[in-house]
Amino acid sequence: MTLKSDSQPVIRLEGVTKRYDGSIAVDDVTLSILKGKRTALIGPSGSGKSTLLSLIVGIETPSEGAVYVDGRQLTPQSAVQLRRGMGYVTQDGGLFPHMTARKNIELMAKECSWPHGRREQRIEELCTLTRFPREALDRYPIELSGGQRQRVSLMRALMLDPDILLMDEPMGALDPMIRTDLQDDLKTIFVSVSKTVVLVTHDLAEAAYLGDEIVLINHGLIVQKDAFDELVRSPKDEFVKKFLDAQLRRAGALSDGYRRAEDRLS
Repeated sequence: MTLKSDSQPVIRLEGVTKRYDGSIAVDDVTLSILKGKRTALIGPSGSGKSTLLSLIVGIETPSEGAVYVDGRQLTPQSAVQLRRGMGYVTQDGGLFPHMTARKNIELMAKECSWPHGRREQRIEELCTLTRFPREALDRYPIELSGGQRQRVSLMRALMLDPDILLMDEPMGALDPMIRTDLQDDLKTIFVSVSKTVVLVTHDLAEAAYLGDEIVLINHGLIVQKDAFDELVRSPKDEFVKKFLDAQLRRAGALSDGYRRAEDRLS
């Protein structure tokens, strides 16, 4: 997939609505994401952020409206080809338990008839990029740590060198220490590979750290789209203020807890 110029949206949603049995999950969303931008979708549980990502990757089809990827409408007919330009990472990694890490990573490359040598070279590059231990490539997912499984999922998503990387709460199930390490690695990877990234997260700090812009969603609607600093400086309505207050209070409570623990230990 050949991307257009930086001024053109790589991903574009026009009036997209998604209903399930009469219930609206995404409500008349119009959104453009430019090439090379890292966009974080954030909001309360059930706000529609994961559904929005599923619509972008073509797992779900809009009830109304249209999704465009690099200028082409995403339909059930075009989805297979367009997905080859998109890497997708799910919260649980989505690894096949009966396949080794290596076989999970190279799955799509085999489907695309990449020769063995090309697959091995790409896996070597990805091990270096993600800091994944090469000796673990022939282990099964159950034999890997949570952080290693997410690295395998990321390597699989990057195997075909897609222009777009979509990530649905990829660190939500990880413990805090592993999550922090993976956040640091992802930040480095995002900068080095220069891809368009759309990340779903429930954590404002994570969104601010990894995203160039934040899209705040509530009840299927985009409430505000801004850089983190602008979001905090100029919240557009009462919901945005309450959401930011809850997130920032949580971060403050954690910081206070760390300080109290340090005082007890000193």
